[in-house]
Parts: sequence; structure tokens; C-alpha cells
Amino acid sequence: MSNQEEPLSLPQALARIKELEEGFSLLRHDLRGMLSTGMLMADTLANHPEPKVARVSVTVNSMIDRITKRLNESRDLVTSKKNVP
Repeated sequence: MSNQEEPLSLPQALARIKELEEGFSLLRHDLRGMLSTGMLMADTLANHPEPKVARVSVTVNSMIDRITKRLNESRDLVTSKKNVP
């Protein structure tokens, strides 16, 4: 007896890929929502009278920009594959 699952048929595999794409799309959406709170907090920090605190906003915004870039790359990876025969 083997612990391996049976290979998926082509229609099953395509349905699974679509399911995964939808799941990752929702995840990206949720992560962007969470990051928007961070952006608002960074804006608040940027206006702080203490210069050391205000400089933290630059680091936070940079981190959020890098995460957003990676989210866009993951979206682009999925959408670019749809055009491949």
C-alpha cells in the first residue's frame, strides 16, 4: 500500500489551480488591508515632533513598499501564466 495520492486528471488539476489562484488573491487582498493600517500609522509617526520617532516612518513605509512589491509580483506571476498555452 502506498501513501501517495492518485494523480489528478487534467480537469481536476485545472480546477485546483483555479482554487489556489482565488485563495492567493484573497490572501493578497487581506494582506493589503492589513498593510494599510501600517501606512496610516507611519503617516502619524512622520508628523511626530521627536525627530527619531518621525524617522521611523521612513523605515515603516520602505518595508510596506517592499511587501507591496512582492504582492504585486505574486499577482503578476499568476496572471502572466494564464497567457501561456
